[in-house]
Amino acid sequence: MAILYNALWYQKLNEHTLELRQDTVTEAAFPSVAMIERNDWTSQAHLLPNFSKCFIGWYKNSAPSCGTSGGPTLPCNCSDAWTQDVVEDLEWQNTSYRYLEFSAPPSLISQSPTTIMILQSFFWYNSTQAFFDSSQNLQPSIWVAIYDRKFTLKQALEKGYTRMILINANGMTAINLGLEYRQALNEEPAYDYSLSISTIPAQDLVCDVSSRKQTASGPCHTSLFLQIPTFDRRISLQSYAMKWTDMIGSAGAYFSFVQLLSWILSGAAFTT
Repeated sequence: MAILYNALWYQKLNEHTLELRQDTVTEAAFPSVAMIERNDWTSQAHLLPNFSKCFIGWYKNSAPSCGTSGGPTLPCNCSDAWTQDVVEDLEWQNTSYRYLEFSAPPSLISQSPTTIMILQSFFWYNSTQAFFDSSQNLQPSIWVAIYDRKFTLKQALEKGYTRMILINANGMTAINLGLEYRQALNEEPAYDYSLSISTIPAQDLVCDVSSRKQTASGPCHTSLFLQIPTFDRRISLQSYAMKWTDMIGSAGAYFSFVQLLSWILSGAAFTT
């Protein structure tokens, strides 16, 4: 049996295959997003709870909730999809982070290309402490992760379906999302978005709690403008050439054939 396994099935059970194809979808789900602050890096924005906002279409505080507006009614307000509290327990690659997570609900669907989703998070900044720690006068930064809404941030990082991108927190950042539907080995298929990013920095820093030139007038905010410019989708599926269930079926067929052949060669098939 071991000889048959090595000769007939071992190679295909361990051979990787990659299927590539393209299609076009009629609508696309908006992703989940996380704003992530590294705990030991004072040049990062210090995220605040309870302020984060979300809008589809355009910024309008009085817009109806996206969950009750019937989907296509724009603009709508999706701010309730943010975590209210800053999550403090993220450990990734031996580094501690805190983050705010926007968990996109099923109702958030882009029904036409270029529909805009606006996300905002608020923060304070201490430029004196940042300069003392790094010897540089930097604009506050923040990490951003964008991922399939079927995952949490931790799951997307662990499964390799997202990665952290560093942006200028004190400004507006536009992100175009490319639809990349991917299946890694031994994982379920999910979106792993390609990103095209541009940023317009703010001209001042109104939230610097250490500034002697200008008293902090209130929190600063990061604005993300996300859109899916086209519904063309690229699909990449990794798998094995043969699964164990295929091998079992193949082995059953093989031994049935051997049994049939032995029966024929024994002459029993021609006995009347």
